[in-house]
Amino acid sequence: MAIELKRDMMKESEYGKGKMDIDFRALNSQMKALEELRDGDIFEATDWRESVGAIIDFQREDGSFSFFSDYHIPSDGRVLYIYRPSYACCQILTRAVVAGKDDAKIEDALERGLAFCCTRGLVGHGFDGLSQQIEDMENFIRCGALSLAATRPGLAPAFFSLIQDIGAEYARRIRRCDVFSDHGSPLARGIMRVAEAMDYEERLPVFVYGTLMTGMPNAHLVRESGFVGNARIDGYTMYDLGAYPGILPSGRANWTEDVVYGEVRLVDAETLAALDRLEGEGHLYRSERVIASVGSRKIAALAYVYMHDVDDDAEIPTALQPYSKYVSVKDDLVWYVCYGSNLLHERFMTYIEGGRCRFNGRTYPGCSDKTPPILSMPTYVPYELYFGNESSSWGSFGAAFLDLEKEADTFGRAYLITRGQYEQIRDMEGRGPNWYCDEVDLGSCAGIPMLTFTNKTRREENFPSSEYLDAMRAGLAETYPEFSESALDEYLDSRAW
Repeated sequence: MAIELKRDMMKESEYGKGKMDIDFRALNSQMKALEELRDGDIFEATDWRESVGAIIDFQREDGSFSFFSDYHIPSDGRVLYIYRPSYACCQILTRAVVAGKDDAKIEDALERGLAFCCTRGLVGHGFDGLSQQIEDMENFIRCGALSLAATRPGLAPAFFSLIQDIGAEYARRIRRCDVFSDHGSPLARGIMRVAEAMDYEERLPVFVYGTLMTGMPNAHLVRESGFVGNARIDGYTMYDLGAYPGILPSGRANWTEDVVYGEVRLVDAETLAALDRLEGEGHLYRSERVIASVGSRKIAALAYVYMHDVDDDAEIPTALQPYSKYVSVKDDLVWYVCYGSNLLHERFMTYIEGGRCRFNGRTYPGCSDKTPPILSMPTYVPYELYFGNESSSWGSFGAAFLDLEKEADTFGRAYLITRGQYEQIRDMEGRGPNWYCDEVDLGSCAGIPMLTFTNKTRREENFPSSEYLDAMRAGLAETYPEFSESALDEYLDSRAW
């Protein structure tokens, strides 16, 4: 059945007898019929000439195929019911000419219609302006506009120049990674499809930071993409989400300390579509424009940012990045949480490197692996601190223990070290039944266990030596620089006496 087109479709208003409203349902139905004709097997239907003839007869003197006689309607209505129907009708006529079904009437209608299409530059309305332009460009290309421009350049030179300009602008957008709508919706795939169809070979820079990196499980998806170099982005934090990582804007005041390391790749539209599927674009991750540093160069790139809440304890420290490094070392690391004299880095390093501790005069053998801790951080231990036993290393005075039966906020310091180092430190601290024989699991941070040790049986209390307290006080000041001397003294006094 040949298409039928009507103009100024109205219906009786629901708000008063004799009043008329625009029949939007009928308008949208008519637009859908045009789209189905455009996208279907037009020339297999015996009545295709009748449909094309109906379109030609529907054309206005200005070249449009408007659904309205009066253009004084809201701007979104002009796009939907004046311009886009005109684009659809021109796309159908383009198919006819490219297929060799043309005659003088079809050519004349197409020439005048394409001239009208130039008046808005194919730009849509409002926030959807660019996305609608992309859709209409893809439809013109699909219907053979590029072939027509090559074989019949004199038919509509202004229109052919327009679509070339749009293609060139899309190529520039890809280079700048300016591939989002005014309200942030990702449009990269459509922009790249159009640019590639018009023989622009621009590739979109994408910052990859997780399983897509070199040597990681999903690296095959970008293996054929151009490798720009190792890169970093500032102001983002990486989190361990289990089998893969995610990044989020840091949201911290001093965001310059938050860095994510990865790689920049140059991808085509097909690869980008595969990345969108992998990342669950729009529901698991969303694509954002970031500025990546590749050496001294600054490159605008697309990055996939996690869309859901994360556990702060899952943060992957910068020192463990890139993610490939984190994966390789994660299972061999522990956070050793100290709460006594080892709060002081100097004192702790006598366990790692060996040598004489200036606070108690004792010499320690050190660990077989003398690598310093990767990093350290303050942390609270949820058990009461007390001093007990008679430590020969501290003149028979007391040493720090935890009472696992009593909850409290004890100031601690976590050192990120290897499991081997941790076990050797336990040996040096003493694993005997009267000493630190019981390991305490304090959860995890960055997917790495946080461990300490004490004795589950409360030891006989004993004052610590002044040297031991001096080491603790210096360690607390080092770990918690925001605390005043009086606050530190109060903390130690409340637990030592």
